[in-house]
Amino acid sequence: MRVALCASVFFAAFGTASVLAQESSAATAPAAKTAAPTGKASASQKHLLELANQAFLRMPLVPHIKNRGRGQMAVVEACFELAMPDLALQIGDTIPDWRRGLAHAQFAHHCAQAGRMDEVGQHLAIAESVAKAAAADPTEQAWRADRVFAMIARTHFLLGDAEKFAKFSKSIQSSDGAGIQMDAALAMPEAAFSAWLEQADKLFAGDNFDEILVTLQTCCKLYKRFFPDAEKRDQLEKRVTSGYTKLPRDARLKLLIEIAGYAADGGDGMRALELVRQIDVLIAGVKWHPEDEVFVHAQAAAVVHRAGDSARGRTLLEHAESLYGQRHASILDIYRASAMRAIAEAAAAMGNRDRALELYRGAVEAGLDNPNSRPRADDVSATCLSLAKHGLEPGSELLGKIEAIVKGLGDPW
Repeated sequence: MRVALCASVFFAAFGTASVLAQESSAATAPAAKTAAPTGKASASQKHLLELANQAFLRMPLVPHIKNRGRGQMAVVEACFELAMPDLALQIGDTIPDWRRGLAHAQFAHHCAQAGRMDEVGQHLAIAESVAKAAAADPTEQAWRADRVFAMIARTHFLLGDAEKFAKFSKSIQSSDGAGIQMDAALAMPEAAFSAWLEQADKLFAGDNFDEILVTLQTCCKLYKRFFPDAEKRDQLEKRVTSGYTKLPRDARLKLLIEIAGYAADGGDGMRALELVRQIDVLIAGVKWHPEDEVFVHAQAAAVVHRAGDSARGRTLLEHAESLYGQRHASILDIYRASAMRAIAEAAAAMGNRDRALELYRGAVEAGLDNPNSRPRADDVSATCLSLAKHGLEPGSELLGKIEAIVKGLGDPW
């Protein structure tokens, strides 16, 4: 279902009309400063990102153009996450489909955040041109252009341009408006919080699942923003845990894991562990796909460790490894590497670098179980991105293995 997100309706709905309609630039300027990526990526991280991209560049456009574009976009997003926007643009400009426009829109948004204002216009123009071409193509689905338009609108929101925000956000889908809603909520004056929460509760009483999920995800971001404020934190936690009782289990788990991590980072280990207990209740007694069961236990281990219970975190991680060993044969070969990678990521998050690298080596090997190059490209690229995001130096042996896999990608796909 298509939703009209004109500026006045959008901001009235979420209690943030003052952000654009009255004092938008003043309200958004602080958010722009704090949102800009910081830090400097290492040469190793850059090389891993380039390898991740090379895996998809080897993929033939016919019939894999969509898979190639999707994979390259994941690399672009990792580049932004690791504060390498220029590499993100370089890679994004080689994407063969509509996602090239999305990459330029994201780069424009980054430039607006980072104060590189002289670069914003040209990249918004490229993004708009690509999106319009996609919208005019009868073989393309409308949501693809809309996703680019949503990112353009998000940049105009950041810049405080209500007219252009309205132009580019008038017909996008609820799910594509998620970033805009989060920007608005994070930029809203604290005094608007109660009105925002009231509107959120009205959404939870309805049946538009996309809008409900986006609003719950925004509750998580606000939980982090307002964590020092006990009253607001408790109100947001209540919405995440029980604001919409029909939420599917998997979606609820992701939200609980996210806010448990924020609670741990905020120094409230007891609250984080209580949220983990709710996660345990959701996990218990459920028949899982084996790879999903490994994944959720690995994530729970990392959160418990962040909450300060390192001993239990290690126990949960060992359990995740044991589950993988027990269920290995029943996990489809295209999912084995992702399950092993989840355990490796948890070990890395817990500070066990050596064990993490052993597990990453296992993930690389598991990615070779399927003889076709398409799943191999997906897996080796995902492992490169994971290593880079966790700041792990793979070492010459593991790096050599990864490079050989990338170089060897070819028929059959």
